[in-house]
Amino acid sequence: MNPYVGHQNPLKEGQELLRKGLLSEAVLELEAEVMKNPENAEGWRLLGITHAENDDDQQFEWAWQHPQESAAVRQAAATFKSFSGVTNKIKLAYTMLALPALQSLNITVNYFSTKYTNHSASCPRLPEKMKVKVSPMDELPCYTEPNEFENKQCPCILYASLFIVSDIYFVLLIF
Repeated sequence: MNPYVGHQNPLKEGQELLRKGLLSEAVLELEAEVMKNPENAEGWRLLGITHAENDDDQQFEWAWQHPQESAAVRQAAATFKSFSGVTNKIKLAYTMLALPALQSLNITVNYFSTKYTNHSASCPRLPEKMKVKVSPMDELPCYTEPNEFENKQCPCILYASLFIVSDIYFVLLIF
């Protein structure tokens, strides 16, 4: 049972929880809102956004694409003058990975070429748990580690996101 059902103003409380980055709680509060007021388009909109942000396999990608809307990234994104260009896209990704909400993830940032690694020189340092590699795509774990699935899905990668930045591909792998 949803502990937020019966709250006086679940929409307002959900918005406050979302602003604070408490996504799981915000989802419950906003679910209580749409149960209480099923016609409330704003409640449904915020619930959808919060679910998208809170979903582990899409959280980083959504926040990276919407840094000014993401509760987890908004404050750090405010320091950027621009989000365009290779250097800024890579800096945004590194900035996000250094945020407390993402530091515990087991992430490998893979560059397919050394050509773009210099763009990370002015980026925040990644947590020790995170790795940076330079290797071609066919050396990713899903191609090199034993695979027990017939359909060739990689069991070792929980999430792989391919970001096209200018003429490079930025791949984020979460193991």
